[in-house]
Amino acid sequence: MEFFKNKTILITGHKGFLGSWLSLLLYKKCKTIYGISHKENKNNIFNLLNLNSKIRSYCFDLNNTKKLTNFFRNKKIDIVIHLAAQAIVYEAFKNQENTIKNNFLITLNLLSKTNHFRNMIFVNFTSDKVYENSNNKKKRFDENATLFGSDPYSFSKSCGDMLSKVWSENNKNSNKYINIRSGNIIGGGDWGKNRIVPDIMISIFKKKKLKIRQPHSTRPWISVFEVCKYIIELLKKSHKIRNKFSAWNIGPSKNENIKVISLIKLFKFKTEEINLKVQKYKTKIKEKKFLNLNNNKINNFLKKKYLLSVNDRIEFTYEWYKTYYLNKKKIKEKTNEQIKQYLKKIY
Repeated sequence: MEFFKNKTILITGHKGFLGSWLSLLLYKKCKTIYGISHKENKNNIFNLLNLNSKIRSYCFDLNNTKKLTNFFRNKKIDIVIHLAAQAIVYEAFKNQENTIKNNFLITLNLLSKTNHFRNMIFVNFTSDKVYENSNNKKKRFDENATLFGSDPYSFSKSCGDMLSKVWSENNKNSNKYINIRSGNIIGGGDWGKNRIVPDIMISIFKKKKLKIRQPHSTRPWISVFEVCKYIIELLKKSHKIRNKFSAWNIGPSKNENIKVISLIKLFKFKTEEINLKVQKYKTKIKEKKFLNLNNNKINNFLKKKYLLSVNDRIEFTYEWYKTYYLNKKKIKEKTNEQIKQYLKKIY
């Protein structure tokens, strides 16, 4: 029997970048999908594809424990996929206290309010930045590496990550807690401010100067299709996960990390816009230059890689935005076409 057929799923942050894609890929598989989001961009995929007619959406802050309690009343949730967070690194430096409070407390609230469920799977989507990073170029973090964030964003995510483990060990229920630590996600429909891909697209299609903080930082860029697929396949095989708590990295293959400036150049090759001007601006933000993930655990567990090439990641992303900016009426067609193209590439 199809794993998701009789499942009821809650996705927090379901109208965000990753949440929209995951909602789109899951709604046909499940009995019921609920979504909770607080803030949204009107041009997100969720709205562009009118997913409100498919998914039961709620709009409130997860820090509002009264509304959260009312939401869970008389519901049976089989899977929680917790994506909601203040996820912009630049914003975390400007609003440190709010970021740390928000990202920790909303996770705590969800864990607390779902503690009465039985045989539930709680997916806590954290970040590749949860690891204690000494800026070692050759270091590839596996799931057993020490957790510690040295900036407001990574600290908030590492605390939220550790919270799942603490909760699993100190609450006697039959639930499973799965932490997913993903690399830097790229793909169509990302409208985050001060994020490199949306800024590149605005630079290309709106002829604006591209301003970047750290051109030589190296990151594990990965497509939103890959991340969604790994989440879905991991859930399907969750019955084989023996431990109550487990952590999993999702990232590109070894040696596929590239610098920010290299990412920009790859996007430039996709366009005739040869005068794309790049300006590095001074910033007090201290970000780690190197970040590499070891993805062996999840690939060995699933016995298959669902990865694309670097060029495919760039191609999917660029073509989605190109359709959006030049022929927005066809964005639904392009979105569904890309899903089919991705699945064709990995099978």
